[in-house]
Order: sequence, then structure tokens, then C-alpha cells
Amino acid sequence: MGQSKTTSQLANKATPALTDKLYLSDASTTPPTDKYITVAQLQTVGTVLETSLSLTAAQIKTLNSVPVQIVAAPGAGKAIEVVSGSVDFTFGAPAFDNSLIVVKTAGVIYQGGQVNANVLNSGASVFSKFSYNSALVLQLIANTALQVTAEADSTTTGTGTAKVYITYRIITL
Repeated sequence: MGQSKTTSQLANKATPALTDKLYLSDASTTPPTDKYITVAQLQTVGTVLETSLSLTAAQIKTLNSVPVQIVAAPGAGKAIEVVSGSVDFTFGAPAFDNSLIVVKTAGVIYQGGQVNANVLNSGASVFSKFSYNSALVLQLIANTALQVTAEADSTTTGTGTAKVYITYRIITL
């Protein structure tokens, strides 16, 4: 049988690594089966996660032909559900002529929403929240990365930059 200790009883109070394991005993099996969960797995169980991605002018110019990954594929039997997103665009002349900034899973499935086309070609710095277009297909795809892309590449060389923020959770299908 395992032992538990209070924090004051621990000699080494180091922060656990993501690969450290918490061992459990499953008493519903005969004989009881030992199982474990890693600290990394514990951090994603029912947790809302946040991430951000900085985009250079060169990346914004080619967002359609070269999408940029913002969240890695979560593994078999799991999917990424986007809760919200926003983009902080810092203008630099000349403006881009890309269309919408879109967050999607690999391929053509729009999952995270879009930012209005005026953000990239507005001629000003803009901080905008993602919105959902009722014409978009919103679908969760198992074990697929989340990407930032645009509906078209820019034909002008804008000099602005952007930071994309995504709030999401990993769900088990």
C-alpha cells in the first residue's frame, strides 16, 4: 500500500517534471492493477489551456500557402476544441491585402473561427476577437493539429506583425 506525506514531511520539495508519474492502484481488477498518469496528462484533464503565436510579416504574407501550427495534434482519440481566439495586429506600411485570418485544423475544416478581413488591410493597429461565420463548417477532428492560416496569400509586402491568442481544451472523443 502506498504512503502519503504532507509537504512538510518531504525532504526534496522540487517541482515535478512533466514526465513524472503518479502511481495508482485499480482495485476493480483482480488482482489490483497498478496504473499511472503523468504530470503532463494531469495538466490537460478538463483544463482550459492558452497559447499564443507571434507571426512575422513574411509569415502573414504567405499564411494561406504556408499555414503555421499553433497547437500540436493531441493524440489518438482526442481533439482540440477552441474556446476563443483573438489577434493583436501591429500595422506597418504598406498594408497587407490578405483576406481573413482563420484558425483551422489541417485541411479545410474551420474549427477556431476567423478575424475580419479589415484587420490585415486596415492601415492601423487592431486588436480583434475571432468570430464565427455561420457558413463555416465547425467540426472537431481527432488527433489533428490546429493551424493559423488566411483565405489567400498577400500580393503586397506588408510590414506588420501579429500575435494570435487561442484558448482551447483537449477533449477525449
